[in-house]
Amino acid sequence: MGHEGMMVGDNPASAVTGPQLLAVTLLTLLALAGAVLWSASRYNLTLSARDVGGLVMPPGMIMTRETNADTMRDMAAVSLHDVLHQPDASARGDQLLPPRIEDGVKVFDIETSIAYWHILPDVKVAAYTYNGQVPGPRLRVTEGDRIRINVTNRLPGSTAVHWHGLILPNAMDGPAKITQEPIKPGETFTF
Repeated sequence: MGHEGMMVGDNPASAVTGPQLLAVTLLTLLALAGAVLWSASRYNLTLSARDVGGLVMPPGMIMTRETNADTMRDMAAVSLHDVLHQPDASARGDQLLPPRIEDGVKVFDIETSIAYWHILPDVKVAAYTYNGQVPGPRLRVTEGDRIRINVTNRLPGSTAVHWHGLILPNAMDGPAKITQEPIKPGETFTF
């Protein structure tokens, strides 16, 4: 099927009439206005990212039109008061973490904490980090290596570590309270 006769304007062969175009335009504007009014009636659209300080909100958080910036800061998944690091905008995650060697064992020290992390050169967000980076550091081991990993929790709440690509006893592989005891704030768990 071709597009013959689909031109609008002074062309007498046009299949779209002025009243049809006006009707579609009015319906589009009405739908747009309805969407804006519906959103404005349910959510506080007056807040900007700057107003809430770049918060990371928990998934599924219910925020109504009456939810103000102070309330959102109180409900944030990441408390901005717990930020421990502010890496430079050029910082990158997935950096190789060299181990120290103790009696032939490769020992890696990992620390969980909250940092302001740059997602763009001029945009930073509060994030949970491993060793102050997102994603966390890269651990390089060879099959047959003996390793020990010390994870120190500097987060405001308990945490656990789940390892991908490693076969470990359940007690060494999260999730917390199911296969592994939670690592409480300030505690260190050794894998």
